Amino acid sequence: MSMVPSYVYQDSQNRGVYHAKERLLRVWEEYLYRGNRDIQQDIHHVHPEFVERDFIIDSWQRCLQYDVKPTDAGSIKNLPDDMLEELRKMDPTFQMALPIIRDLKRELQNTRHAILYCNREGVVLEVTGDPEVVRLIGSTVNVTPGAVWSEPYAGTNAIGTSMVLKKPVQVFAAEHFTMGCHMWACASTPILDPFTGDLLAVLNLSTLAEQINLQSMMMSVWGAKTIEQRLAMEYYQAKEMLQHVFMESTLKWKQSSVFLLDLHGKVLFANDKGVEFLKKYAVLEQFQRQVQQYQHAEFTSEINFELDLPGERYEVQMKKISWRNQDIARQVIVHRKERPAPQLSTKNHTKYSFQSLIGHSPAFLKCVQLAKKAATSDANILITGESGTGKELIAHAIHHASQRSGKPFIAINCAAIPKELLASELFGYVGGAFTGANPKGSKGKFQLADGGTLFLDEVGDMPMDLQVQLLRAIQEQEIMPIGGHEPIPIDVRIIAATNKNLEHEIREGRFREDLYYRIKVFEIALPALRERAEDIPLLSRHFLNKFAAQKGCGPYELSEEALECLQNYHWPGNIRQLQNAMEYAVTMAEGERITPDELPAEMRRLEYSVRSIRSPAVSLSPVEQAEARWICDVLAKHRFDLGAAARELNMNRSSIYRKIKKYGMDIRELKKSLV
Repeated sequence: MSMVPSYVYQDSQNRGVYHAKERLLRVWEEYLYRGNRDIQQDIHHVHPEFVERDFIIDSWQRCLQYDVKPTDAGSIKNLPDDMLEELRKMDPTFQMALPIIRDLKRELQNTRHAILYCNREGVVLEVTGDPEVVRLIGSTVNVTPGAVWSEPYAGTNAIGTSMVLKKPVQVFAAEHFTMGCHMWACASTPILDPFTGDLLAVLNLSTLAEQINLQSMMMSVWGAKTIEQRLAMEYYQAKEMLQHVFMESTLKWKQSSVFLLDLHGKVLFANDKGVEFLKKYAVLEQFQRQVQQYQHAEFTSEINFELDLPGERYEVQMKKISWRNQDIARQVIVHRKERPAPQLSTKNHTKYSFQSLIGHSPAFLKCVQLAKKAATSDANILITGESGTGKELIAHAIHHASQRSGKPFIAINCAAIPKELLASELFGYVGGAFTGANPKGSKGKFQLADGGTLFLDEVGDMPMDLQVQLLRAIQEQEIMPIGGHEPIPIDVRIIAATNKNLEHEIREGRFREDLYYRIKVFEIALPALRERAEDIPLLSRHFLNKFAAQKGCGPYELSEEALECLQNYHWPGNIRQLQNAMEYAVTMAEGERITPDELPAEMRRLEYSVRSIRSPAVSLSPVEQAEARWICDVLAKHRFDLGAAARELNMNRSSIYRKIKKYGMDIRELKKSLV
């Protein structure tokens, strides 16, 4: 069965096209207008083209059942303007199609075509193209925004018939069921969901019947398939964002039923408690009625309501999730009203696994590989690196992959607790051990972590006297609570972290050498962000998606200029600073494309960019470029005070001069640009 009439292959100036129009008109008059409707019996004798066009006959017969009048001018139904605007807003495919439609209009600007976009119900949402053709088709057959072109309202036509068949269709002249459409040749291609095959919309190209050509169908198919390809890419990105929202929801509301629903109420994601809840209540008409009532209710971003179900009362929070300024889903949290679900406390649980780690730079992947090997053993681990490089995240991932993953993960920041209280925090105390102590005593972090992992962050800041007690606890696997008389056995794996050079601290007498070697069975040295510049685009996208999901909007992407600013920055605060920068950018963003103006001010400064003052003959690796930018930024910060810069860079003056020369920078030009 041919979706394209054979006469499109004939020259439009050839009499064959005009003869085909005349033959079609005689067939239409005989079998529709005059009422002789035994079409299937002898239509092929009168009109040979119908041998491969049976779908036209089938459509005519459907239209007779719909009681469509052959004498109609075209579509007989129009939606009001307010409903049309609502349909445009609620149709994400329409927003995706607009750039493609503009491309089609440009390609077809001299071919006298009207370009139509219709939604899945056949409602025309957009008409554009040759102004004269657009005016003519609107005035003759009611091809205007808001007109409905499904078969029941417009008879056999390329739009409505392609909706039924879910195939590209070209309808010529009197193949149209209604008389008013006989002057037109129309080609339509359905836009189908790339994953389900469901009809989403229809793209139509229409021209005068005398100008019928194969280009109409070809460009219609090209446009629809291009939209489907973009939809597929968007779906993957949107699904990634929805999965992120769902995972954050399940962590925050671990004791509640968590769902993500599409706009039709279909469950996209559900946690275990959500599955149990649905098994219990989904079949109840009362439950379905209440959920549907609120699913389509008007609300800005979030709505709270109660569900009264047999024997239980539940409180429900429903939140809109948007993608490219379009509502795409609903986040639903359900918990018993008598006992609101508390937020998940993460102190005894790991939040991250190795799958959570983002990066593909060699320096980072080497660390991850070492961490995975360390996770298979029970040895103590020392993680080093500058602040903000992700030391605690690596510690979480190691615990999650270890044999202790089902046991507690307890973290303590040794620099954040006054040294007078740190001992009691680590080892606990018995009742009455000191004034103001809990009469019942208190367990320390070692006891809380028993069987699991104790993460000692900023261990390099631990006072010397406590280092002795820590060394004994690690060696003997037992602790003595403050005020206690009997040691308590423990089974704890230590993961320590620091941003200090512990070997230097040992030489200065501020850290015990025996403790250093006790905690450093494995050492994982995390690279600074400037040493893994290849990962900045990946990390930026991750944080943009994260904050877009939190705001219920997006997606956002970095412009090339904004990304260049990020890659030219030296990142003293590392990944934590990058995360903050992306949160700032999402908050400041005017559109979906982040520009340099929407980045923090310090990242927009390009006046001392290394690239602008480097010799063209010098070729630097990404790591060397990052170090050069770092040196320039520190020099700029201290206004070329080499002493102050050397202290911050942790290198002597001669090393600074040597690296400036190595990286092809002219010292005089550099000083002139920085001071």
